[in-house]
Order: sequence, then C-alpha cells, then structure tokens
Amino acid sequence: MPWILGGLAIVVVGAIAWGIFNARSQQASAAAWSDYYFNLGDDNLDPFIDLADNRPGTDAAQWALLTAGEGYLSQGMDELYTNKAEGLSMIELAVEQLEQVEDASRIELREKALLGLARAHETLGDIDKAKSYYEQVRSVSSLASIQAAASQRLSFLDSDEGKAFYTWFESFDPKPDAPIELSPDFQSPPTSPDLDFSNTPDAEVDTSGLPAPDLGTANDTPAGDGPPLPLEGNAGPAAPASSEGSGDTGAESEGTGTSDESTASGSNSDQPPGPSGEATKEDAGSGAEGK
Repeated sequence: MPWILGGLAIVVVGAIAWGIFNARSQQASAAAWSDYYFNLGDDNLDPFIDLADNRPGTDAAQWALLTAGEGYLSQGMDELYTNKAEGLSMIELAVEQLEQVEDASRIELREKALLGLARAHETLGDIDKAKSYYEQVRSVSSLASIQAAASQRLSFLDSDEGKAFYTWFESFDPKPDAPIELSPDFQSPPTSPDLDFSNTPDAEVDTSGLPAPDLGTANDTPAGDGPPLPLEGNAGPAAPASSEGSGDTGAESEGTGTSDESTASGSNSDQPPGPSGEATKEDAGSGAEGK
C-alpha cells in the first residue's frame, strides 16, 4: 500500500512540474513573438539578432534569424551600385544569419533560407556555391513556382549572358556619391522577382542579372495553431529597388517579377506561425508598410 501512495505522489508531482514547465514555455513563446512583431518594419536588424540570442530554440527565434538575413540581403543589394564594398559586407552578414536556419525542420523556413543563401552567394561571386544552393531549393521545395525560379537562375548562371554579366560585375567598383558608370551595351539592371511561397504553381520569372532578395517575411499575426490572420500595416523590411541605366546617364529604377497568391483556404505558407490565441494589432506591436 505505501508503494502505491508513493507512486501516486510521484505522478502528481510530475504532472504539476510539467504543467509549470509548459505554462512557462508558452509564456516565453508568446513573449518572443511579441518581440518579433514589434520590430517588424524597422531598418535596424539588431533586435532580431538579439531575439534569436535571448530566446534560442523558439520558433520566433528562427524566424528572427531569417528576417535578419533577408533584411541584410535587401540592404546589401541596395548598396551594391553605390558602395559595392559596403553592400557585399552586408550580404556576408546575411549569409551568417541564413546559415543558421538552412536546416530548419519547417519547410517554409528552409526553402526561404536556401533561396536566400543561393542569391547571396551568387551576388558574392561564388557561383559554384550558389548553384549548389539552387539545386537544394529545387529538391526541397514542392512548389512549382520555386522550382522554376531556381531552374531559371541556374540556366542564367550557365548562359553566356550570365557569365558576361558576372565578368563585368566582378570589376565594377562604384564609389560612394560618385556617378554610376555602366558599359554602353549594358541594357538592363540585374533583377529577378520576389517570390511568394504559396501553393499556386505558375510564375513568370525574369532572370537577368543579380538575383533580388526574397523579402516575403512574416506580416501577419498568428491565431491559434492554424494559419495566421492578416494584420494591416504590419510587414517586413521593404524590398530593394533595382536600377536600369545605360551610357553616362546613370540608372533608373526598374524591377520586374510576379508573385503567386495562395489558393489554399485562408493559409499562407510564407508567414511564420505564432503562439496560441488570437492576436491583435496591439499585441503584435507596431509594424511597417511592407510590399
């Protein structure tokens, strides 16, 4: 009889301990998501790095690393045609963040991290490594639009046009505040589309020049365990403007690309999940206009 009472006591104590641990885990997760959404839209990416350092192991921490990586990639692309050294330095920071989530268990995180790494290494001139990441994107993603985009980038890198572009880009070294000098036969800026990780299979992709960063980071607040609900005015870092120019006239902004819209019922695989319970705009913090 005493051993029965002892066993029951162990079960009760274990249940209480598990309840306390579970409650604290949920509180930590909710706090992490609150920090994440509060910092969305801010050009300062340090808070996302801090979030990942301070709340390791949470879903919000992984999305924070992805958001920081995509943000650095965006900012680096913006700098390339005015201060190449600064732009490449920021893209290297992007690689550091994205490498931490390239093996993520959540497929949407992994897809975006691999695609970001492919674009980053392509821009850094490491074409072989970029090709390797594009191949991984094709094998990991189940979306026809993503597979097609990776295939088109691979085709571009193997083409005479792609090789000529990167031969030119390797020697291109603009200085801050100096006019941009493009070769006379340079007809269009390097662009490629922002991609929406949705379930729609068809996408039209422009593959000329440098890849553009994918900035479809989270812009929704979560609701329960299902798809996140939309929150107006809450978006990730803005996508960079690409430029078009010829001769001595400099560059004019022009970008092309299409995005797929999800046909699943109310779901968007491009958005991170959040804590249980319906969130409001006040709970999420202040966002910023996104694309």
